[in-house]
Amino acid sequence: MKKWFNIFLLSGVAALLITSCKKDEVKTVLIPQNAPKLTASATTMVLDSLKRATSVVSFNWNKVSFGFPAVLTYSLEFSLGSDNFSSSGLVEVGVDATTASFTHGGLDTVLYQTVGLEANVASAVKVRVKAEVRTDKNGTSTVAPVYSDTVNMTVTPYQFVIVYPVVYVPGAYQGWNPETANKLASVRSDNNYEGYINYTAGNLAFKITPAASWDVAYGSGGGDALSKTGGDLTVPSAGYYRLEANITGLKWSATKTDWGIIGSATPGGTATDTKMTYNSATQTWSVTANLTAGGLKFRANSDATAKNNLGITKGKLTGGGNDITVAAAGNYTITLDLSKGAGNYAYILKKN
Repeated sequence: MKKWFNIFLLSGVAALLITSCKKDEVKTVLIPQNAPKLTASATTMVLDSLKRATSVVSFNWNKVSFGFPAVLTYSLEFSLGSDNFSSSGLVEVGVDATTASFTHGGLDTVLYQTVGLEANVASAVKVRVKAEVRTDKNGTSTVAPVYSDTVNMTVTPYQFVIVYPVVYVPGAYQGWNPETANKLASVRSDNNYEGYINYTAGNLAFKITPAASWDVAYGSGGGDALSKTGGDLTVPSAGYYRLEANITGLKWSATKTDWGIIGSATPGGTATDTKMTYNSATQTWSVTANLTAGGLKFRANSDATAKNNLGITKGKLTGGGNDITVAAAGNYTITLDLSKGAGNYAYILKKN
């Protein structure tokens, strides 16, 4: 009996030790002994599309130590100066890396397209290093990442045309040539296409083609319907139209627009539009006006709906976006360019 008691006692002690070890393992916490210190070779930059392959800035930092050999993946995190990394662009640099270099084009891609800085505007940017111990094949970790201090920068990005899915709009307005026709773009790649075209008197007919050819062409299926066998689509009269089409749902629409500016910075304030003038040679709208410090938007047809109000969302000119900031009072020439299709709408705010 005593022998069996001893066996049971030893088994209990062993089980207790195993349980204790498991509990100790769960409680193990990796604690970094230092944080990376980030430095940048430049903190004020004007990015230049003509130098897109030329290096513009390099970042350097020291390795993080946990007191034992650990494989760490380092990334650079970029954020708007006012955003504090709540919505940021992350660029993975690599395992055990301590430096990263960016060209004009590379940094512009991160800051203009991902983070959302406004083109041709000097903006505040925050940058930090993120160090991670990745513990599984999916690249995730139960260990909290370690961040460096923040480097503050001022960067002026340039705009580049983002390539979205498009359809073509050949018509009488441009000689019925699909290869040179204006395009409608699908920003969300969801088969909903949008863009603007100026139609002149006597040149109101057009079709929509999914490629720059006549292999497939959509015409009128009656009302707002599209049809591969239908006749020409037309707009009611000459003017500048927003075209929308879905060639999967076979629907289309055309809205005639006249553009102006509105907002606290404009001569009419938030009550009255200041009208802009269309230039068919440059395919842009413009106005020269005395502005005060404040905000403005571009508005079509004096209409408050989102599609007719273009403002800034993550640096891009989009329907329903936020006010464009006018930092100082003065005489300005304001230009609106909608010719490159949805997702690539642009403006210039030039102080005279």
